[in-house]
Amino acid sequence: MRECARTVLYATVTAVFLGGLIGVLRGGSLGRLGQLHIRLAWLAGIAWLTQVVLFASPLASALDAWAVAIHVATILLVAIVIVANRNMPGVAAFGLGLLMNAAVIGLNGGYMPVSAAAVMALGDDASLAALQRGEHVQKAVLMQPDSPLWFIGDVLPVPPLRKIYSPGDVIAAFGALLLVAQGMGSRMDTNPAAL
Repeated sequence: MRECARTVLYATVTAVFLGGLIGVLRGGSLGRLGQLHIRLAWLAGIAWLTQVVLFASPLASALDAWAVAIHVATILLVAIVIVANRNMPGVAAFGLGLLMNAAVIGLNGGYMPVSAAAVMALGDDASLAALQRGEHVQKAVLMQPDSPLWFIGDVLPVPPLRKIYSPGDVIAAFGALLLVAQGMGSRMDTNPAAL
C-alpha cells in the first residue's frame, strides 16, 4: 500500500515493456514507435509529474489540503490527452481504464477505495491499520460497504508485486500494451512482400 500511487505507473511501465516485447516479436521497430505523433504528450507529462509530487514526494504532506483538487485536475489533463489521441491503437482502452478510475475516485471524495481483503493479502498491516483509523494512505481510503462503485476500486491484489490494482488499472495497462505493440508495426507493415 505504501506505493499505492505508483500502482498505475508500475502497471503501465510493465505493459509498455510487454508491448515492446510483442512488437519486437512481430518484427516491429522502436524507430517506428518513435514516429508516432502523440498530441499534447507534454500535458500528460505535466499530469504525471504532478501526481508524483502529490503522492510520492517529500512535498506530499504539505500538499495534503489540496490533494483532492490537484488529483482531479491531473485526471482532467490526462483526459484531454486521451481525447486528442483517441484514434490511436489502445488509447480508447487506456482512456476507458482511466475513466473507470476517475469515476470511482470522483464518487469517493477524491480517493480510491481499497479493499481490506486486498491489503491483508499483501500483508501490509501498517497501511491496513491506518486505513481502519479512517486515514488515507496516499490516494487510497478503506473501502466501505456503501462505497460507490466499490467493485471497480482497488480490489485485485498481486502479492508477489506487493501491488493492488483496480479493473481500470488493468484495462489502462492493456491499452498501453496495444499502443506500443501496434505502434511498433510488424514485418508485414514494413515488408509488403511478406504478405
